[in-house]
Amino acid sequence: MLPDALSASALGRSVSLARTLRERVEAATAQVSTGRAATLHGELGASARRSIDLRAEIGRLETHAQTAARTLGRAGAMQSALGRLHEIAGQFAAEALRLVTLLAQAATSAAAAARAALEEVAGLLNLWQDGEYLFAGADTARPPVVLQGPVADSPMAQQIAIAVGGLALGNAPAVIAATEAAVLDPSPAANPFARFVLAPRAPNPDFARATIAADGAAVAWGAFTEEDAAARGIGELVRGLAIIAALTPAVVAQDDAYAELLGSARAAFADAGGAIALEQARLGAAERRLAAARDSAADSVVLLRAQVSAIEDVDVAETVARLQELRARLEASYRATALLSELSLARFLR
Repeated sequence: MLPDALSASALGRSVSLARTLRERVEAATAQVSTGRAATLHGELGASARRSIDLRAEIGRLETHAQTAARTLGRAGAMQSALGRLHEIAGQFAAEALRLVTLLAQAATSAAAAARAALEEVAGLLNLWQDGEYLFAGADTARPPVVLQGPVADSPMAQQIAIAVGGLALGNAPAVIAATEAAVLDPSPAANPFARFVLAPRAPNPDFARATIAADGAAVAWGAFTEEDAAARGIGELVRGLAIIAALTPAVVAQDDAYAELLGSARAAFADAGGAIALEQARLGAAERRLAAARDSAADSVVLLRAQVSAIEDVDVAETVARLQELRARLEASYRATALLSELSLARFLR
């Protein structure tokens, strides 16, 4: 009886071993197919908690990187608009210098160009992207330039046109003062650019908006908020353009007063160019901080993904070699089981 018992015991162990090997072959086959160490996190054992924590951190960092990237897209659009505003200021500063020595016909042509430039400036400042007015400070839902029609037809522009039209010998300072008062009118009904008029209190050197680019770290960005010292540059750009837009042959005929008025326009364009350049530099500094935050988050994501991969993924080449070895062992186990089954059957029939 003892040999028969030993044979049955050996057969049972062989069947159990074959079952274990088959399960390991199936697991290795799944790993080769998916490249993953396990189908469910719970199958990772003690490493599951670490994997979950790493994935949560990756999610936070990716959110920061995406937020910074979106803000950089907005800032890039703003930089393009600021660049064009700076070009307009430079172009008309040169034009104001040329007009001193040119004939009245040149002033008429320049006036038409200035009226078109006023519309372009309004359009640039009403830049809209991703559901926001980018030059509107913190109040991004409202356009910063309030238009009821062409800028040249607004009360502000008309007031400047009336003042310029009354230019005469000796009254240039009064005309210039009237143009300055017009662009400082804080009423949106009269002045389309009223939101760029500085409040009586001291200017705020900070931006009105900020983006969370890292845990607990916000990067301020924006341009031309109501309390931004550079906002006055917009008023000066508009004032200079409105002066040029109001030029007529009768104004050109005022000689010295005309030259003094053009000098004020040139100064307005120079101030505007300086303010816009300042804003470009400030926004550029914010862009560099945002880019650094985005890149830092992206680099950290790469490192954390490598850690997750070390936990969740398998070396496919190594797993294929292990699978081949397991299959060979399983086949050998099957042969051993078959041999033990034959021996047991022969003993039973004997």
